[in-house]
Amino acid sequence: MKVYVHTLAYNTPEMVKLAGENLRVTAGLEHDRYTYVIVDCGYPLPSKQKNTIELKKISSQLKAEYIQIENEGVAQNWNKVFEIMNVGYDDILVGVDPDSRADTFGWLKDMRQAFKDYEDAFYIGMNRYNFEQGTLIEKGIPVLHYPNLISWSMGGFRASAVKAIGGLGQHNARYGYIEHYCYERLKPMGFDFYMLAEHFDLSLDSPDSLYTEWKKASSSRNTDLSFDNWLKLR
Repeated sequence: MKVYVHTLAYNTPEMVKLAGENLRVTAGLEHDRYTYVIVDCGYPLPSKQKNTIELKKISSQLKAEYIQIENEGVAQNWNKVFEIMNVGYDDILVGVDPDSRADTFGWLKDMRQAFKDYEDAFYIGMNRYNFEQGTLIEKGIPVLHYPNLISWSMGGFRASAVKAIGGLGQHNARYGYIEHYCYERLKPMGFDFYMLAEHFDLSLDSPDSLYTEWKKASSSRNTDLSFDNWLKLR
């Protein structure tokens, strides 16, 4: 099982840098035990060109691979990373968002082991302090199981499950409801999702208030516009 970690760099470069630094410190795996890639999705504030220059510098500093893609939406971007990185059937792809910060050490090491311990897991995420607490299972790495769908924190997908449904999808055009899409298709196939019981993600707000406003509008289905096009109407 190979481990691939990516940051969809659709946020300020500083947020991306801090997320990557946090990953390197808290993962609990040596850098050569997983592949880390920073994905330049063309964040428009203050400018795509300036952000690209900074992201290339950050990738070099963090010894991460750098790729550039067209931003098509969260699920679509994940699928593009699966394709470009050639994630294998038995591998996992973990997302560390720019606003994600692990609050515990060894989370990536334990996430990899949890995918081995719980063979029905299509997704394993980090716990959050304000999460509803599910049923604790300790047949290996301690995880929380839920009888119904809840919002996810940062985490990773089992590639074989993603391939079984032909790739990730979401109910919104750009942002939101990826959990619902995956759960509705994979739960009937015998897959499930879990949260690491002992590892926590501190989710931060974006420093760009306009981006936060757009995310809320998109996730609540009040806009189908891309962030770039939404900005043009401001």
